[in-house]
Amino acid sequence: MNVERDLRRIAGLLACWSFTSLVVTGQLTWLTTILIYALFAFVFWQRRLCERIAPMVWRIANLAVFATALACARYDLGNTLVYGTAYLQLQQIIRAKTVRDYSWLLMVSFFQLVLAGAVSSELSFLVIVIIYLAVGVVAITLLTFKRGQTEVESAAQRLAGLGTPVFRVADREIRPVSVGRSGLVMLSRPFLLWTAGTCLAVALLSVLFFIIIPRLAVRKTFMSLRAFDSPAVTGFSDQVYADGIASIQKDRTMVMWVWMEKIGGMSPVPPPALRLRGVALDAFNGSRWFPGPWARTQAEMHMLNWSQRHFRVPFAHQINRSISLVIEQDMHQTKWLFAPPFLSHIEVEGRAQVVFNPETHSIHAVNYPSERFRYHVHSYVEPTPAYIVSRVAAASRLQTTFEDGDVASEWIMPEKLKKLYTLLPENMFDRKRLQSLADQITLGAQTPYEKALRIWRFFNESFTYSLTPEPAPSGSYISHFLLRSRSGHCELMASGMAILCRLADLPARVVNGFYSTEYNSYQHFFYVRQSHAHTWVEVWLDGFGWLTFDPTPPSALHSEPARFLLLSYLIEWWDSWTVLWRRYVVDYSLADQSRFFWRMRDLWITRYPHRGPDPLARWFDARHWRNTPREKSDERSYTWHGLSLAGLVAAWVIYRRQRRNGTSPSRQRRKAVSCRVAFYAQILAALARHGWRRRPDQTPAAFARAVLDTRPDWAELAAATETYYRVRYAGHLPSPSERERIEALLMRLRH
Repeated sequence: MNVERDLRRIAGLLACWSFTSLVVTGQLTWLTTILIYALFAFVFWQRRLCERIAPMVWRIANLAVFATALACARYDLGNTLVYGTAYLQLQQIIRAKTVRDYSWLLMVSFFQLVLAGAVSSELSFLVIVIIYLAVGVVAITLLTFKRGQTEVESAAQRLAGLGTPVFRVADREIRPVSVGRSGLVMLSRPFLLWTAGTCLAVALLSVLFFIIIPRLAVRKTFMSLRAFDSPAVTGFSDQVYADGIASIQKDRTMVMWVWMEKIGGMSPVPPPALRLRGVALDAFNGSRWFPGPWARTQAEMHMLNWSQRHFRVPFAHQINRSISLVIEQDMHQTKWLFAPPFLSHIEVEGRAQVVFNPETHSIHAVNYPSERFRYHVHSYVEPTPAYIVSRVAAASRLQTTFEDGDVASEWIMPEKLKKLYTLLPENMFDRKRLQSLADQITLGAQTPYEKALRIWRFFNESFTYSLTPEPAPSGSYISHFLLRSRSGHCELMASGMAILCRLADLPARVVNGFYSTEYNSYQHFFYVRQSHAHTWVEVWLDGFGWLTFDPTPPSALHSEPARFLLLSYLIEWWDSWTVLWRRYVVDYSLADQSRFFWRMRDLWITRYPHRGPDPLARWFDARHWRNTPREKSDERSYTWHGLSLAGLVAAWVIYRRQRRNGTSPSRQRRKAVSCRVAFYAQILAALARHGWRRRPDQTPAAFARAVLDTRPDWAELAAATETYYRVRYAGHLPSPSERERIEALLMRLRH
């Protein structure tokens, strides 16, 4: 095996695989990814052609890349790190010849893997790491062979004039395979077993260190610096454009994971579908829906810190119809919090600051502790259709029975607010035709509920769902959709129904959220993906409150089943392990560590109840005392952390500069020793001219005795050898008389 050739191939493969770890995160555009892979392939197949590039060209390219990186790092540090490291990898693959070059290439590849780990939270990253470690072990083994070969070659060159080595590894090709039963075996079975055992021990120690080392905010720091070409943008939005809407592409990126709260230790039966309400959009300007100014002025700020906040449900709910969920949400997707209609109370894990709007009944996070936010919600489910029908008669008698208390006064919308929820632009395109359509649909309806029900049936019976709606002239998209095409996605249908309801004098608003039917039977949770983003309508009915009407056909809301049953099982199994990976590895926090240590402490006390004081309690008290100033002044702690990091970086720079300049203490000591014994190398060189060469297996004393047996007139050689031993191993300096004898011996040997 050619070590140089194989090391170059393995190091290049490792560099390509580390870049693949960044590609798997889904943060890079396909065009740049294909271009970089093409460059890797070109470098692998045309390396000799690339080696002909002049050093001056490399210097100019390095200066250009460095200047570009400085200009881009200010605005896009994520892309600067990714593409900068890829450039360094390609350059080192072409120019790598020494052990230092290959070590630098492996270091850059490892940095790319760390960068991908800071961005990725998928289980696929674990597969990437396992393959990287397997290839990395081979690369490090070959690098060790390369280092040993280089050292032997260097030693052979230094001893070229001092003696003939017994063996010359540098003169023959290294064979890390067996060359016979009595031959040299480098990759023998014991060696491979020892390497595998070492890797297993390192893996076990890594797991132990992962559990006990305190958690730091490294991932959050990396994510704050992330700015890649294609950031993940959720399908959820706090605005709905009803004019000029383009086609929608489905994205299966996970947004949140939803578990149902256990009742009496048992998991409840999951519903067939899960509707999560986000934000209500109550203002319409002719082209888009957005939160109205009257809703923003009524916002209330709440600080939630291991506490529970209760909210008034905006409809006449049935007490026995409620649901409790545990939601784990990726806060990089959206800052709005979600719950089934309608939220009754919320409990967050840890410190968080949220803004709650009682008018739109929406809540979003302002300050949260980590990228993945976990909270508990309890919601009252909307009344059943039978319950609504039973109260239609009461709603129809509002004007006559209100004084008698038949309907609670809190479910009567004031006229001033009702005008706001039925407001439409006067210059809306085809308003008269749309008004005629609304009158035609609601003709003969006796109650507001019947009007809303007729409009809802109109969409379910006359419209088809499509992600690519037909194009329409600017400003006439809604009228074209309602009067001609009648084909579109949920945003168009919700906008159209809300407009028809307002034209029918029904207070209505558009609501954005998620609708998921994907349930994992292994870990008992609902998937909520970006493709599950959904829009529907809420209509106010006096006596009932806000009620949900979804004009989208039910067939369009259900997820597409897997083509093969086995494939669906494998997908569920993979997703369940992905959740465990994120929960116990990616999001493993200091609180998880504390809970683990307390469980170990409880287990220890239960098994050994009389073993002295509790050390964990003392450690916890000391930690709490130490963290008290930090909790009082976060800015001071951040300043201290920044100064500590700057000090470590400065110490490392000084150390590297000392080593480069040869001023480190250890390097100075080695240099001083080599200078002190330089006289012995001169003596050996002089003896070599007379035909006396010391063999590598001879000690200086044995070599001196062999010379003196033939040339007793060189008696000073014995004294010079003793001086060499004292200077080399005892650290003494030659005395003036010893220096004179050594100089006299050199004079005799040179003549």
